[in-house]
Amino acid sequence: MLKIADIDKFDLFDLVGLHHLNDEKKIIYLQRLENEIVRNFLSQLILKTTDKEELKKIESLLKEKSGLQKTISYIEEFQQNFYEEFIDFVRQEKIGFILDYYKKGVIDCEEKLDIALKNNVSEKNKIALKKKLNIYLQAIKHIHEENWEKLKQLVNS
Repeated sequence: MLKIADIDKFDLFDLVGLHHLNDEKKIIYLQRLENEIVRNFLSQLILKTTDKEELKKIESLLKEKSGLQKTISYIEEFQQNFYEEFIDFVRQEKIGFILDYYKKGVIDCEEKLDIALKNNVSEKNKIALKKKLNIYLQAIKHIHEENWEKLKQLVNS
């Protein structure tokens, strides 16, 4: 079985079946995700910080135009293993993002299937929805098993 660190070997877009997006859309998507991850990580670090002077300094740095980079540089000074913790955090966030993506897909498919069953939708459409739902459920199973290769194969087949 693969380890969590092995997720680094796989492109996020391949793991959620969005490899077909053009580069511009991928960049926008990744920038948003990156900003969210960095802010979540910093928030977590700030919550762990008990020194009031450090908190004041971080707060003032974040208010500056280039505050995010300066804040990270400042935190590196007093936070041991900053990069190791950050990399682990990014991996967990990536896994969480992928898992949420498929969980939302399951909910969406179940709702559509419910509507289809109540409204005499063609058998062909019902079968397609059931197939898609099954793929999402299998994807969630592969995520819990941390089997990124099988996940990639499943969603890109």
